[in-house]
Amino acid sequence: MKQILVYAVVIVINAIFLLGLAQLWIDPFEQALNSAIQFNEVTKIIGFSILSLIGLLILSRIMRKRPVQLFRRTLTYSIVLTLVVCSYLYAGYVVKIINNRTINNNTRSELLKKSVINNINATAFLVAQNLSKREYNQFARSLDLPKLNRDANNIQLNYDVTRALIFEYSINIEYSLPPNIKISEFEYKGDKKDYREYQTVKQDGEVQKVNYVKAHW
Repeated sequence: MKQILVYAVVIVINAIFLLGLAQLWIDPFEQALNSAIQFNEVTKIIGFSILSLIGLLILSRIMRKRPVQLFRRTLTYSIVLTLVVCSYLYAGYVVKIINNRTINNNTRSELLKKSVINNINATAFLVAQNLSKREYNQFARSLDLPKLNRDANNIQLNYDVTRALIFEYSINIEYSLPPNIKISEFEYKGDKKDYREYQTVKQDGEVQKVNYVKAHW
């Protein structure tokens, strides 16, 4: 019984600490892009806590076979195992805190002012214009957008998604590239004609104009 109590205390304290880290990395910019982000992270933490509990119960059965069970040893093993199971979350949260709250804090705050973001219930759309590559990367990390050439500039982004029974989305990215950068045109279509992805390139004076479109309906 004492072991179970130790396991419960360790898991609860660990979950509270993870929730605190999650609140730190979820800044106003992230909340604007994904209104369900907090719910998703809480669900993720609960899932990892359940995995930790399963691991600790297995550990409990192993330790019963030992002739001597010390409280300090039980506590140490419980903490180490819980941290190992949740190490993926800890590493990810620390990286996101550094990126969102330190390195890119000012950039993300400015993007909220220069972008049109509407995220209500199951529908979301985003319009952002004249983005730099660094600014675009902030959207790309959160929305799983394609990587652009490092020389891309004057980026225009239109993103529209419906998270209903049928997941539908449309991504339109226009940007400029120097004339010496090699980039190809392409087009893909789904077998069921409900998916399309293509890229066009046009010469416009001293720059190349690239238009990337990806849609599922």
